[in-house]
Amino acid sequence: MCSPSMLTVLGLFMALQAGGFAKESSYCPLPFVDVGMENCYLFQNNFQWRTWLDAQDYCDQISVGARLVEFDSVLEHHMVLRRAVEMKWIGINFVEESVEQLAPFICELSRQ
Repeated sequence: MCSPSMLTVLGLFMALQAGGFAKESSYCPLPFVDVGMENCYLFQNNFQWRTWLDAQDYCDQISVGARLVEFDSVLEHHMVLRRAVEMKWIGINFVEESVEQLAPFICELSRQ
């Protein structure tokens, strides 16, 4: 049988092995998730299809400062898109023909 102090030490060790305790810099507010990159991400499902403009507005409504994801590196692109299964709107420019096309999308939010 382990003593309470031994359980505390064991719990601390397990937490550190699992990646440590969440720090303020690694916190992602719900419904955003951490994928191991600088920003937090919100993956919208197939029931949230919107036009590019509506998706951009939706991101900002969910959290001030959130926007459609804009990949700053190949690594970020890989880490985020491996979580997404289908095509999603991202923050690139669009052409007039696609303005009304509906698609699921990914929002990003800078960590505070």
